[in-house]
Amino acid sequence: MTAGPTPIWCWRYAADPARWRTGGPGGCTARRTVFGQARPLEPFPAPDPDTLAGLSWHHARHAYVCIERGHWWQAEHWISGIRDHVITLACLRLGQPTAYAKGAHLLPGSLAAALETALVRALSEAELRRALAAAIDVVSSELRHWNPPLVTRLQPMLAQLRGPGTGPRNTGR
Repeated sequence: MTAGPTPIWCWRYAADPARWRTGGPGGCTARRTVFGQARPLEPFPAPDPDTLAGLSWHHARHAYVCIERGHWWQAEHWISGIRDHVITLACLRLGQPTAYAKGAHLLPGSLAAALETALVRALSEAELRRALAAAIDVVSSELRHWNPPLVTRLQPMLAQLRGPGTGPRNTGR
């Protein structure tokens, strides 16, 4: 018996001819249609830089709160999300593929080095604060390419989240 999709998956897709198509988000064309007529995939819309900027601030705020509460894994999750958005923004700006970080390996070395400083290397308060500060620096730098007035507005809020004990404190546990 070979591993494959569950019967429910098969029923759902077989019952809807609109879902019969070849290829995928990555442009895979190795599949062949066994029955029915395939239809081409429509390209993904480009990500919106303003949405990514808002999500980056959102993630920085949540990472800060998680560090304050001692939720190390959750803080790491949010810091990684900031890095993901920076990669998407940079790929979009440089004309590289944005979906699933497919253009990340094509980013300039200086940006890759800055992103590397935002990696969380240990689950400790000091390390998470360091990685969050580095992530805030790299997202601020990338946003300057997109929307300098927005960076000016966000800078005071991001500065509060950068430093230990300087941001808004949420004491509820």
